[in-house]
Parts: sequence; C-alpha cells; structure tokens
Amino acid sequence: LFMYGVGRNTESFKPSTYLKGQQLGVISIDIAGDGSFAVTSGLDCVIRGWDVQNGQPLWTIDSGPLEVWKVALTADAKMVVSGSQSGAVNLYSVDEREKVGSISTEDSFVMSVATSADGKYIASGSKNGAVYLFDAASQTMVAKSDAHKMPVRALCFSADSKLLFSGSDDGLINVFDTASGTIASTLSGHKSWVLSLSASMEGGWAMSGSSDKTVKLWDLRSKQAVQTMEEHKEQVWGVAFSPDGHSAASVSDDCSLLVYDLDN
Repeated sequence: LFMYGVGRNTESFKPSTYLKGQQLGVISIDIAGDGSFAVTSGLDCVIRGWDVQNGQPLWTIDSGPLEVWKVALTADAKMVVSGSQSGAVNLYSVDEREKVGSISTEDSFVMSVATSADGKYIASGSKNGAVYLFDAASQTMVAKSDAHKMPVRALCFSADSKLLFSGSDDGLINVFDTASGTIASTLSGHKSWVLSLSASMEGGWAMSGSSDKTVKLWDLRSKQAVQTMEEHKEQVWGVAFSPDGHSAASVSDDCSLLVYDLDN
C-alpha cells in the first residue's frame, strides 16, 4: 500500500509512506480521524493496523473465513466495523484486538459499511440492495431501505452525520435523512455501478466514482452533478475530498491516482 502527502503543489507527487506486509489483495483502508494510524482489510481475512508515519504494522486481527470485507473506524477510533460474506456487521476492538460484537442482517453479503462522525450510527449495504442504519450504542437497527435492487458497494455519511449516502450497481445514489431513516433525495447520472462515495467537510458537496469510468461532483443543494471528470480509463474504485475541501482525489483500475483542484 502507498500513502501520499497531498499539498497544493502536486507536480512532484510521490508516495510518502509504504505499508508493507499485506499477504493478499487489499479490500479497503480507513484512517483514524487524528491521523495516528490506519486499518486495512484483505483477502487473507486479516484486519491490520498500521503506523502511518513509518509504514510499520502495529497489530493484526484474524477475523476468520468470510468474516471481513470493507472496514470503517468508529469516530473515536476504538472500534473497527466490518462487513462480511456471512451477512453480519462485525465489530472489533482496537485495544483488545478481537471481535467484541456482531450485528445480524437478513442478507448473505454485507458489501459496504460506514460510521458517522458523531458516533451515533453504523450503516451497512448489502449484495441484495438493502441499506441498514444501526444505533451504534445499542447495536440495534433503526431503519432499513430496500429502494436499491442491486448491490450497494459504497456508503458514506455527511460530516454533520445528518445524511447517509448509498451508491449501488443500479447507478443511483440515495440520500437518507438519518433522523427519520427515509430517503430525502436521489442523485442520478452515472451510467453504471456506483463504486465509491465521499462527502465534503463543508457539507454542500458529494463526489462519486463509477464503473462508467467517471467521477462526478454533486451540488447537494440543486441535487445535480455540476462536473463530470472523464480522465480515468477504467472503473473508479475510490474517491475522497481533502479535509479543507479545496481538492479531491480518485483512484482507478487504470492504475492512476488523480488529484483535482476544486477551486478551479
């Protein structure tokens, strides 16, 4: 794995840290809010913690066969939340290095997970298109949507935790109001699967990557895509805003990582 330091000048854009030690393919990565460490999940069914400064492994959690897929850290960085091929949302303690909880769903494959910045919610998306919203403290379901009829591969919360975004193979992005658990709006424009999502810290923007090889920037006020980036040659598996909202990045199967200046 490579980690990059992104500044305003990206002419000499090179990896700043290499994370070495993953045995098989990497499924997902998340970084603690304070930047102190990162976690990854892999095809070897192991969750790994990493020192992002020197790239050294900190710890491992062996989840067991089929019990880990995409991962997300809770807001306090004390828990790792993971989807699984068994249909459960699993919770692992960072300090104890073991599974400490499991939330059952009615589905066979939890393909995506997300945690809210206020620490109140956990969300999951399933292969059959279901989206679940759970109360993080009680680990109970507070809402479920079957609006998507195809796999949900991407989820993210808004910075204020009031909205949940779900991206599906149906090409749609549903925007949920977390207080009511209902769909507030739907963003339409991708021609194929929605593979990745990110919401800006400022709150007015969202970004999506798709298997149609495009990245779209969405104005959440107008609920329209205000810009479509078509530089990638293959499907786009990851998108992210910078914390200051001035730039964003995307990564693709074409083996490129692109950085966008959102001020221009």
